[in-house]
Amino acid sequence: MYDEEAIRNPNMAYTYLWTSTESSMRKARREHVPVLHETLNSLKEILEEQENLIQCNGHRFFQECIIVDGNGKAHVMFACPEVINDVILNDGTVWQADATFKVVPSMPKCRQLFMMHIIIQNHSVPICYVVMETFSYNDFQRNWIENAFSIVYPDAILVSCWFHYVQSLWKNIRRLHYTTYIRDNELAKKCLKMVMALSLLPAEQIELGNLSNNLS
Repeated sequence: MYDEEAIRNPNMAYTYLWTSTESSMRKARREHVPVLHETLNSLKEILEEQENLIQCNGHRFFQECIIVDGNGKAHVMFACPEVINDVILNDGTVWQADATFKVVPSMPKCRQLFMMHIIIQNHSVPICYVVMETFSYNDFQRNWIENAFSIVYPDAILVSCWFHYVQSLWKNIRRLHYTTYIRDNELAKKCLKMVMALSLLPAEQIELGNLSNNLS
């Protein structure tokens, strides 16, 4: 913005330098932008006091804050009930869940953002966001999802992620110090690829596929 104005008004650019402009902009931002909270728990208190602070289609977007350890670390959930109901009514029956470490707020200091999507008409619609100050795959991403879905949707079919399956294979390969062996051995490399492909078979054919791998 400053560069555009400087081009249109070159004379003013000599008297009103970028350093002065930047300082003024930062001051204005501090005066108008809400104070950033240091923890999700303190953010929760504001969101509970001001329920209408963040809304989605007239509904409260903040849903719940869960304290997950003795140090006060928390997970905060955001979701819009109306959006969830709309996509379900439009035959949204495939749910997907995953997390990212790249898109997280630096204040409060968070570890990851967990999201749930519903597939509708070949489009992925995000319906739930969980901002997390701590991360434990076993305690949250696996057990929480499986338990919650089994209770709320007892007829649901739970399908794990192929990417995480392959990632787990590689982690164990590195842990057992087989990386160099697999890299230099074509047969070992072929066996690893076949093991990776086993999980893509229908469940009733995995045992047969494993037998085929052994015969190969």
